[in-house]
Amino acid sequence: AASLTALWLDGGNLTDNDITKLAGLPLLQYLEIQYCDELGDEGLQYLARLTHLRKLKLARCFSLSSYCLDAMLASFNHLRELVLIDCSELDDMGLIAIGRHSHSLDCLVLSQSYRHTLTDVGVGAIISGCSSLRSLTLRGLKAVRTFVSLIPVLRLRHLRILHLGGCQNIPTFLLETVAAFCPSLTIYGNYANRIKPRLPCVEGE
Repeated sequence: AASLTALWLDGGNLTDNDITKLAGLPLLQYLEIQYCDELGDEGLQYLARLTHLRKLKLARCFSLSSYCLDAMLASFNHLRELVLIDCSELDDMGLIAIGRHSHSLDCLVLSQSYRHTLTDVGVGAIISGCSSLRSLTLRGLKAVRTFVSLIPVLRLRHLRILHLGGCQNIPTFLLETVAAFCPSLTIYGNYANRIKPRLPCVEGE
């Protein structure tokens, strides 16, 4: 078991005590835990010992705090893909931690269906800090209300996919403008529709 490199768990019955045992898998590179309703920081903090992780997915991890996420990411020097779905206790401090520690991320997925605690502040920190991103999905982030946090997208040279499904407060015409300036970037809007590039009209033309 100590030589495992990939592990997928349905966390419905997992407890914090169970998660501590993952610390005995030092070679683990891919970890997915879904429906981990009963897990809290007390157990999840042990994931920080999995220093070879390249992909981490946590779904419905309702008790994961931004403080715990910060501590984990500080240990993940090889992380390339991070997926956080309905981790409803996370706030902008968690996103700031992603931007601070995860400079080598290729793919980031953030999704919220319940509490909407992630705002422009956190999203801006991610875009500014994660310069290697090739794919960024922000699904259901209804508290993202302006386009200001997405302007740095223009400086993300490697970004190829930007998915904003359910981010209903970001105006489509602004996404169309970004698409026009970034022809290599595929953007999906509020309804998962592909955004077509369109430059803003200049008065008098």
